[in-house]
Formats: sequence, C-alpha cells, structure tokens
Amino acid sequence: MRVMGLVVAPFVLSAAMAQSVYVVDDDGGIGIFSELQDAINTASVGDVVLVKSGTYSLPHHSMSYQVTRGISVVADLGASVSVDATFSVRDLPAGETARVRGLQLSRSLAIVNCFGTAWIEDCTVQAATFPVGASGCTVSNSDAVVMQRCSIAGATFTNAGNPGSGIFVNGSTLHAYDSTFTGGTDITGGFLPGPGAPGMFLNESFVFAQDCECFGGGGGDAILFQGCNPGGAGGAGVDLFTASSTFLHRNTATVGGPGGTAIPGCPAGANGLGIAAVAGSMVTALTSSAALLEVPGPAREQQPLSLDVTATAGDSIALGISIAAQPLYFAPFTSTLLLDASLQAVAIGTVPASGTLSLNLTSSALPTGVDATTLYLQAFGIGGGVAYLGSGVGLTILGAGF
Repeated sequence: MRVMGLVVAPFVLSAAMAQSVYVVDDDGGIGIFSELQDAINTASVGDVVLVKSGTYSLPHHSMSYQVTRGISVVADLGASVSVDATFSVRDLPAGETARVRGLQLSRSLAIVNCFGTAWIEDCTVQAATFPVGASGCTVSNSDAVVMQRCSIAGATFTNAGNPGSGIFVNGSTLHAYDSTFTGGTDITGGFLPGPGAPGMFLNESFVFAQDCECFGGGGGDAILFQGCNPGGAGGAGVDLFTASSTFLHRNTATVGGPGGTAIPGCPAGANGLGIAAVAGSMVTALTSSAALLEVPGPAREQQPLSLDVTATAGDSIALGISIAAQPLYFAPFTSTLLLDASLQAVAIGTVPASGTLSLNLTSSALPTGVDATTLYLQAFGIGGGVAYLGSGVGLTILGAGF
C-alpha cells in the first residue's frame, strides 16, 4: 500500500469501474443537470452526483428529494449547497451504501426503511417550523446509519408544546461522531407554554455517540392566561423513551434545555435532564480513547490532499481503507468498525504533542475511462497498549476533468 497515494491500484480499480459522475448546477449548462432529483434519478449504484454551489428547492413543502440506491450525493469542495426541501434516503437495499456529504438543509433529513448503509457527513439541518414539531432528522427502521461532523436542529415552534427533536431515532441503529443535535425551543408567543424538545430521542433504538453534543431545547415562558401557566420544562439532552433503547457514549456532552422563565406570580419550568432514561433502558459512558479523522473532499486525482487525525499525544495511528461501509459496533473495542471486509490498513504515524497528526498526501490517479471512485476511511489507534477505533470519512476522488 502506498500511503502517499492512499490506495493500492487494484483496490481503486475494484471500487471505481462502475462509477460515473453527474454534475448539478442550478444555473444549468451543457451536460449539466439543473434539477438535483433528475441527476439522482439518472445515477446508478456506485455513481456520484456532484453538486455545485446553489439553492435547490421543490415546488411544494410536501415533496422531498429521494435517494433509493447506493449512490453518493456530494457538494463540491468549497461549494455552498442549500437545499430548501426535505432530503431523504429511503428503501435502500442491503449491501448498498448511500452517501450524502456537505448539504445545508433548511427543512429536514429523513432516513427511512434502509437495509443498506446510510452515510451522512458534513451536513447541517435546521428544521422548518412547518410541519409542526418537525425533527431536524428522522431515522426510522434503518439498520446502519452513520452520521459524522453534522449539525442537526429541530424546529422551534410558536404554539403550545410542538418544537421538534434534533434527531428522532425510531427502531434503528445510529453511529454518530463529532456531531451536534439540538432540540427545538418552545416560544410561547402568547400561547400556552410547552416543553422543549430533546436533542436526541430514542425509541427502540441503539445509538453509539462519540465526540458529540446533545442539547435539549428550552421550555416556553410562563404566562398568565385564565390563571397561572407555569413555564414549560426544558427538553432532555438525550431522551430514551423505551426500555429497549441503548445509548453508548464517549466524550459526548448531554445538556438539558432551560425551563421557561418565571413571571411574577407564576413559576419557571424545570430544567431538562442531560439524559432522561426510562427503567430498563441502557446508558453507558465509555472511557477509552478516541480519534477524529478529517479529510476534505471531494478530491481530484493526483492532487494534494490533507489528512488530520486528532487523538492523544503519543498514540500510534493507522488508517483503514475500504470500498464500502458496513458499520458494526465492536464490543471488544467499545467502538464501531465502520468499514466492510475489503478493509486494508496502514500505519501513518504517531500523534505529536499538539494532539493532531497531519499528513499531506497525493490522491491516486484513476484508471483510464473511470470518472471517480469512492473510498471509506477510518482512523485506528493504539495508546497505552489498548487499541481503539476512531471516526471515518467517505472520500470521493474525481477525475481531473471535474
């Protein structure tokens, strides 16, 4: 394996052969899609939809962009891509990986009925106030969801008790890294005060969170209306709603939202709990080391590429590379292995005193006639004689023509 080229040549070949690139720009152009959904519909499994800067929207709030197969939808490096619509990954078949990177969503994100891997990274979501109580992200009936370096916020609402969770996880498995989940705040606005929403809500689900932040939303302020209406309670940072839910967390802040403020003669609401867990649910704080991997993307072939790993000074770091993602919580390491059986690994160095190991790489050349390849990377570490698994990155390498 060549560290400076990131990958072994046969590894690139096996990943790249079926990958074409479809470019989207809201200004249009020759050979370029102006409508995002048209490009998504055209792409086949393994292909890349490359989105240029612009604002993409649908004609009605009930409509959504939908990804239903294993493609990558990625904002170009440095692009500002705003999506004024719900974006969904749904009905993904087993054995396929759908990847979304770098989108700024102003309605919501939905991951529904996925048997394959949904890999979301570097996205921001601020849920719209319509529909009422919209969560920033809903994950439902999905077996393998990875979310990294995202900021997800539920809707703030100006009626009684209807803000949205930052992320609502229902009957699913989520592996979250370096992400922030914020519940919506109830703004009383003359209506009866309601509670704030949780940053993360779990219903019959398993969540592994590393280096994340979960903030409950604030409760509505107390008002006098046909008597005293006390302030609403703050939302929990994490709310485990059912006994069959599990929340494993490492280096993760869980902060309850503030209760609504008092007024003369009417009390404030209670502050939210950091973690609200029903009897029988499982909450475990993990104490072993962690590593954060960052690689800007997409990259162009044979161009400079930076790689940063933040971990404990003195730890030895290796880079795992695979052609597909298949996340599985690995109990011996109290962490998630994100990569599939094609995994190869190479030692890349020791973390210096600064706490960040930085490498300047050169991305691989693609075979003739291949437009792009997508690889999945994960940081592995050893510190104090103990091995651990870090966060990951999905990296698309584009041909020089893109």
